[in-house]
Amino acid sequence: MSSPLQTVYKLIDLGYAKDLNQDSIAKSLVGTWYYLAPELLQSEKYTCTVDYWSFGIIMFEMITGVRPFLSNERPFSQVWQEKVQNKNQSVIHIFYNAQAQVQCSERLPTPNQLCRITRGFIEDWLRLMLLFDPKLRGGGLTEKKRRYCFEFLDQLLNTKVIHIFCVPSCQLLSYPLQGPHMQIDEVLTLVERETRIPIARQDLLLSSGMEVNRSKPAEKCIVDNLQDAECPVFLFDKGCNAEVPEPRRQVEMTDWVVQITNEPTTLLSVKDQKKAWYHALYFCRMTAKNLKHLQDAQRAALLCLLRNNTNFMKLHKELTSGITTFRAKLEFFRKSHELDLRKFEEQTESGIFSQKMHQSWKQAEAEVQEFNSLDMETEQLESRCVAVRSTINELQKAQSRKLESLDEISCMCDRGVVLAVVEKQPVTHKGIVTAVRKCHKTHRDLSTSLYAYISKICRCKQELVKLLQQMEALVQKIGRASNRLITLQHERQRNVWRLLEVALKQTSSPSPLDAPSVNGLLLDQLSVSPAMHQRHRDETAPVIQEHRTVRDEFSSILDGLNKSHETSLDWTFLDTLMLQLPADGTTGNT
Repeated sequence: MSSPLQTVYKLIDLGYAKDLNQDSIAKSLVGTWYYLAPELLQSEKYTCTVDYWSFGIIMFEMITGVRPFLSNERPFSQVWQEKVQNKNQSVIHIFYNAQAQVQCSERLPTPNQLCRITRGFIEDWLRLMLLFDPKLRGGGLTEKKRRYCFEFLDQLLNTKVIHIFCVPSCQLLSYPLQGPHMQIDEVLTLVERETRIPIARQDLLLSSGMEVNRSKPAEKCIVDNLQDAECPVFLFDKGCNAEVPEPRRQVEMTDWVVQITNEPTTLLSVKDQKKAWYHALYFCRMTAKNLKHLQDAQRAALLCLLRNNTNFMKLHKELTSGITTFRAKLEFFRKSHELDLRKFEEQTESGIFSQKMHQSWKQAEAEVQEFNSLDMETEQLESRCVAVRSTINELQKAQSRKLESLDEISCMCDRGVVLAVVEKQPVTHKGIVTAVRKCHKTHRDLSTSLYAYISKICRCKQELVKLLQQMEALVQKIGRASNRLITLQHERQRNVWRLLEVALKQTSSPSPLDAPSVNGLLLDQLSVSPAMHQRHRDETAPVIQEHRTVRDEFSSILDGLNKSHETSLDWTFLDTLMLQLPADGTTGNT
């Protein structure tokens, strides 16, 4: 039963039903001619395998819209009987081509809505159901005394399929899941074999923009994340950076579409006209669906870019904060180091001196000079970050062209097909051909625009990924340099206070034999006269006060800049030393 907009299939009429088991035999003739098995048409005895034939005929028609064997002929005609009876067992379709010649095929005709994996399963199943010999029909019995065709059908219904839209070739790829433990690497190997894109260059994205986790089974990271077959996984080529996109595959026109496009004024029979217009509608719908996948791929690529941009902004903020803190620490270190080194050198002739300590301070100064390269690296990365942020903003503002024009074309084709159903007389194909040509041109223009946009997104993403890696390395390098800077500052401060301790002990131990050491080295001890004692008392007080000021400033800056990367200095030693000072505030040499 059909209407202008849809076809309704009546699967069974229980008034004609018979209860037959595997061994039952019947002879009465009931049913609809076009769906009857050959043995019924020949008035022979039959078994339940006649239902397999009818089931296969109905399934074929539901998938393709036509019956499998010479749909324009009556099933009891001589031509039909001859072609069907003598067909090869693998043939599932016999039809008249555009040249009115009988042709056999082992494949389902187009148009149909099946993916290639399901189509392959259905074709194998139909070969079992449409065997002319009733004894072979259905594939025989399994060990469980069940027809193999039903075991095969169960296998088909339980098979999960991964749909991958290959963006470089504009093609939908389908692969069956070989069990729940099938790994992503196995799927990628199949993709590499078909597309010639190496696994290292394959970039798989879900429609949400998330990258496929390659460490999980394929069923968990792909199938469970897909809502339906209209939402495939998108495959991008990391190594494809072409500014001008290459010509991509378009939906192929069937012979009927080619015929009416080349000869739009040639009249066809009502049945052939209806078929040709249905094929035109299929072409337009598949073209729109193809571009819809391409637009979804562009959206997924942009979402992935924005996800990476979020990580980029966080890392950039961390880098900016880290380099600012490091610069402040470095500036303070240089000033305090310069002051300590100058004071140390000034009192050398009349105070305490250690060659090893002096040399270590000089080495620390040279080591700190190498930290200047971090500033240069940061500035270079910053300029690249500005360029990437600008590109991302432009991509977000850019509006990809919408697909309303293709929807309008599909509606135009729908109206044309309705006309073909309603019309009782052949008419010219000008209207439907105009829609097909417009659809073809729109696909070419829109696909060029979408591929140019996708190429920009992919190039920006690659640059962003490189920047993220370099920024992570630089943040770690700054962290290590900052820790080293704090270590050098602590060592120098400890040396300064050890010198002060030695100077205090010299006051109570004027003998050269009692000369103290710093870090295990014997210090040069100078004799101290009463006048020098007085001069040293005058000089030591401001030095102590100056070091206290430096200590307070250093502690305040370190606490304010980065509390998590430093430890406070232990100044309790100073209090112990102050308790040992004479009441009049005098001290030894510094």
